[in-house]
Amino acid sequence: MFESRHFTVERLAEGVYAAIHRPGGWAIGNAGIIDLGEFTLVYDTFMTFKAAEDLLEAANQLTGSPVKIVVSSHYHNDHIWGNQVFGPQAFIISSTGTQFLIKTRGQEEYDCYLENSASELNTIQAQYDAESDEQKKQYIANWMSYYEGLVETMPDLVVRLPDVTFEEQLAIYGTARSVELRTFADGHTPSDTALFLASDGILFMSDLLFVNMHPFLADGDPDNLMRTLDQVAAYDASIFVPGHGLPGTKDDINLQLDYIAQCKHTVSTMLANGQEEEAIGEQIIPEPFVDWEFANFYAANLRYYYRKLTAADA
Repeated sequence: MFESRHFTVERLAEGVYAAIHRPGGWAIGNAGIIDLGEFTLVYDTFMTFKAAEDLLEAANQLTGSPVKIVVSSHYHNDHIWGNQVFGPQAFIISSTGTQFLIKTRGQEEYDCYLENSASELNTIQAQYDAESDEQKKQYIANWMSYYEGLVETMPDLVVRLPDVTFEEQLAIYGTARSVELRTFADGHTPSDTALFLASDGILFMSDLLFVNMHPFLADGDPDNLMRTLDQVAAYDASIFVPGHGLPGTKDDINLQLDYIAQCKHTVSTMLANGQEEEAIGEQIIPEPFVDWEFANFYAANLRYYYRKLTAADA
């Protein structure tokens, strides 16, 4: 199987592979490689073009067919900033909403990282050097690799926009298999595209699903994300590939549903008890989520729900 310092490759079916971020690497998110027969489709392209260069090489080696289609699931940088590697021979496809968000919020994100990544890396390096707890050091190390990747690659980064957009659904047919793209509004972000392989029972979900990791809820609508996850669970699939974490099952979808419900319940209880937003820092991560990665997202998710619910009551 293909080897990269940025990701590992997991074979899901004949001609279908998940590229899973490797700790310390510069992929950050996950990606997919799908052999459609006479050509290959890549789903998401990581955060850095260095990782994406390995992804392109992996696709060429594993399928033997040229990459002609790249799908951008949503606008967040850790899933699309590798697009530039795939050249003019590959069409970049996204929802119309995602293309708009890359040009708007994505540009704001780019400007912020360009200005602040070097100083953030210095701050995180100092935290790492000062920390003695090994578990905490590992957590800090994950963010060090994130900012190292940005600092090293942003000077040569070209944010490539999608060439082709669609609204809600798009089918792509190959000689070996077909794929269905489906866009969900206001879930993880205002526009997220999942990819379904009906013949293989595999659904690539990007950041609509995190497996054994705290999801990031603050750029979408958690209540609507729950409705989306209910729809996704109805798909005739046995493998669900997340944007972060290892490929999962419907049990992992149900766990994320429980997580979101727990966040809302915690905030509702706080409000019922008259607690202010500052009390979020005192909330303990409940089982079975206490050992999940991205623990810093928990407080951010509670804060988002707190402001959402207080605004609704105003």
